[in-house]
Amino acid sequence: MNIEVRAETLNEFDGRMTSRLAFQAFGRIGPELSSERFSWAYKSGYERVTIISAFADGITIGQLVSFSKTLCLAGRSVQAAELVDLFVSPEFRGMKVAGKLYKTMRDMLERDGIAVLYTYANQRASYLNRRHLGLEESTQLPAYIGLHLNLRSSKQSDVTICETVDEIAAACTARTNAASQNGVTVTAEQLARRISSPIHKYVSAHCGDVAIIGSPRVVKSVPLLLICATFTTLDRPPDNKTVRMLTSALCGASDREIFLYAGWNDAFNFEHGFRVPGSLFQGRLVIQSNFLDSRRNDFGRFELIDIDYA
Repeated sequence: MNIEVRAETLNEFDGRMTSRLAFQAFGRIGPELSSERFSWAYKSGYERVTIISAFADGITIGQLVSFSKTLCLAGRSVQAAELVDLFVSPEFRGMKVAGKLYKTMRDMLERDGIAVLYTYANQRASYLNRRHLGLEESTQLPAYIGLHLNLRSSKQSDVTICETVDEIAAACTARTNAASQNGVTVTAEQLARRISSPIHKYVSAHCGDVAIIGSPRVVKSVPLLLICATFTTLDRPPDNKTVRMLTSALCGASDREIFLYAGWNDAFNFEHGFRVPGSLFQGRLVIQSNFLDSRRNDFGRFELIDIDYA
């Protein structure tokens, strides 16, 4: 049997094959593993995608993908990559296919001068990421959870809700300063692409110089609002009243009472709600990287919007 591992172009990419591999890997189906979502993410959601695929006699048997990002670290722009979607057909897992996928991906990243890497990985992929790419750092994202009963206050009349992709992107990037871009950086066009997901809805709320993006989800059968990103042009974090007002308005607009925020933005300092002990997440919301801990002082923001599946 001839096994070939190589970079695949977007013209060659078939979302149905990736969805099939995902089903074989996880034994389940759903919107996040659909061909529609994969096709959107690879072809529309990000500007540059690297797809490494393995073929056995012309049939796709494995895949490893990365999305290129731009990070501001210590005041300098550097190219980075988020690793996503490692899938290998069960019958080929003992044939070193995963190792070949990683080697080819590593060669491609080195060729492009990308040395800063991160990923939201499961336990098996975490081992492979450490072994093949040296991703030794595991960072538990700080998280806050809270409750809003959607009781509208008079001050919420000052809040503007945006629900279209372009309106959200324009409103939020207009409330971005150099400090809050100290991490993964995005333009209005990039943010619009990022939140144009065919399976998730996004909504934003802004008031004055402060904005928040949220996304209504159902996690473990619990309806909640994910607070995905925060923005401000203030020279200090916004006051608690403003954060509560915007979060409450987002919950009301999304028909959610529970909200969850994970990550950090030093310019915003979201500490609304109750801090959730990392142990309660049982390995969830852990980001594997080669910089998040060791270079924490070199950047000020990493939020759910920076993770593909969020």
